[in-house]
Amino acid sequence: MKLHAQVLAPGNFNLLPAAMLDHTVGLTGESDRIGILAVPNPVGDSGAFVAEGSAITSLRVWVFAASGEQVFDSGWHQSTYIVWNGENDYGDRLANGFYIYVAAAQLAAGIVHSFPPATVFILR
Repeated sequence: MKLHAQVLAPGNFNLLPAAMLDHTVGLTGESDRIGILAVPNPVGDSGAFVAEGSAITSLRVWVFAASGEQVFDSGWHQSTYIVWNGENDYGDRLANGFYIYVAAAQLAAGIVHSFPPATVFILR
């Protein structure tokens, strides 16, 4: 797995999977790399969808079963992360297995950026 060092301050950094930072968007003449990741993956009883990018002002995530049925819609959150406990929109625990998630981020410039589908695995 390729890792990308996210510099927080001199001598202080996070290592992120390079796949998380695979989108570049141009804002006000500069580029800002943005991405999203489900952590941890697999999800147990608690997890989160975490977006990376300084221009992100709000986030929304949809989760789909392998059949294509939408099982979760977070709604818009004015945050760069959404806590998810592996439940559907009705509060029922989802079964162990693979799920597909799609996310969208509202950027500071008023642009809505859609991320490509990715997978999250539930394992309890």
